[in-house]
Amino acid sequence: MITRRSLPLWSVPYPQELNDIPAIVVGRPDRLRRALQHIAAHRADLWITTPGAIAAAAAQAAP
Repeated sequence: MITRRSLPLWSVPYPQELNDIPAIVVGRPDRLRRALQHIAAHRADLWITTPGAIAAAAAQAAP
């Protein structure tokens, strides 16, 4: 798919479970704390990033 400026449009799929995280922790500070502790414990295995960084990485990986 091409944008109006003739640039490629990227679609980055992600699991539905990621979309449900806010619903799990809203109004429950204990759940938020546990979620953040879990993320921090696995920091070396995660890529915490931005949409722009994902697009740049995907553009480099594309042929």
